[in-house]
Amino acid sequence: MRATFVLASVFVLAQHTSADASPPLSVGLAPSTYTLSDGSRGFAPEAFIHTYVPLGSGLFLRPGARLGARGVLQPEMPEGVRITERELTGLFEAAISFNGTVVPTLTVMSGLHVRRLGVEGDGVDVSMSHASATELLPNISVQLGVGLPLAHGTWLVEPTIRREILIGDSRAGWRFGLEISISLDAF
Repeated sequence: MRATFVLASVFVLAQHTSADASPPLSVGLAPSTYTLSDGSRGFAPEAFIHTYVPLGSGLFLRPGARLGARGVLQPEMPEGVRITERELTGLFEAAISFNGTVVPTLTVMSGLHVRRLGVEGDGVDVSMSHASATELLPNISVQLGVGLPLAHGTWLVEPTIRREILIGDSRAGWRFGLEISISLDAF
C-alpha cells in the first residue's frame, strides 16, 4: 500500500509542471488525544509536512508525511514496579481537500509504530525481566478534518478525528486532534 501511495504521489507531482511555481509546502504540529478500547486516554503530538497539488475546481491532492510520539504522559503506577509504553510513529498520507471558506479534508495514512515496552523498578531488580521489548506495528488510519484558513491562507487550523488500526494491537481506537500548519510559501 505504501509503494502504491508513493508511486501515485510521484506521478501526480510529476504532472504538476508549472514553470513558475513548485507545489506549495506547509509544515505544522498536531497535538492530539487518543482513546484505547479499555477506555484509557493518552497524549500524542505529531509534526508533519504537506504539499498541495491542484486537481481542479478547488480540489487538491495533499500528500505528506508525519512523525509522532505516544507515551509522553504515562498513567500513574505503583511505586515499586512500573510498566512504560512509548512509541515513535512515522506515517505517509494522502488527502483530498477542498479549498474554500473552510477546508474539509479526507486523509488515508499508512506507516509504522515502533513501540518500546519497559519495566522499571524502585528497589526491585528488573534487569532479567522479559517484559521489556520493542515491537514494530503497522498502522492504517483514516482521518476527517475541517480546516479554517487564517491570514489569507497562510495558517490552517484544522480540528480532526482519526480512526486508527494498529495491526497487532486491538486496543487502538479513536484519536481527536487539532492540526496547526503554516504555508512555507509565506516566507
